[in-house]
Amino acid sequence: MTQSLRALLASRGVRVHAVLTGPVDTDMTRTIDIPKASPESVARAIFDAVEKEEEDIFPDPMSQFVAEELAQQPGQDARTPAGGARASARHGIINSDLIGRWRQR
Repeated sequence: MTQSLRALLASRGVRVHAVLTGPVDTDMTRTIDIPKASPESVARAIFDAVEKEEEDIFPDPMSQFVAEELAQQPGQDARTPAGGARASARHGIINSDLIGRWRQR
């Protein structure tokens, strides 16, 4: 959908960004025992990426790690519409093994 909106709205001068975050420290995630990014750091990273005209924004350490890991898999590119983080998450490729490797780094 993001890619379609980008194509549809580009001629009107509208930019569409996808923000793909990892866990953020909010009331909703407070009881989950994993490292989380602060809302302030995620917001800052989003604004910085928009300023740099990045289309797909991975604003925290976990989302960056997942994007890099998925990009290394054959046939995957975390920053393209056909593959990567969005498609992989949808198909269950982001699993406990990947999360475990992120925690160990």
